[in-house]
Amino acid sequence: MPKNIVDEAVKRPNSKDNYNNEKNLLELMECVESPLYFMKNFMKIQHATKGSVKFDPFPFQERIVNAFATHRNVVCLCGRQLGKSLSFKTKVLADDVKVEIGSLVPQTFHMRLVSFLENLLLKLI
Repeated sequence: MPKNIVDEAVKRPNSKDNYNNEKNLLELMECVESPLYFMKNFMKIQHATKGSVKFDPFPFQERIVNAFATHRNVVCLCGRQLGKSLSFKTKVLADDVKVEIGSLVPQTFHMRLVSFLENLLLKLI
């Protein structure tokens, strides 16, 4: 069975790491304190022509991430097509066929439960 590229790049759940280097420990602490720092330094986006590039957020994206990190409840008045979605049931085009976002991402039981509850709440509104 071929290995998935993501399997090699992502640390397995519950695996132990050794943070004996003070620089690594400080960087880990910075990532915990600032999601934006983590996103700018460790996240990459697949660009159509440039390939894998570091995430360089727009100012509005920085404000949204900081709002999510510092406030419990956030309401965003945003336009469509800004890289966000309502739930795993949101329909998108994949290979010219409308599919649910949730079908494109492997989901844990917890994620399926959250998705189910989101959809239940959306029906009640």
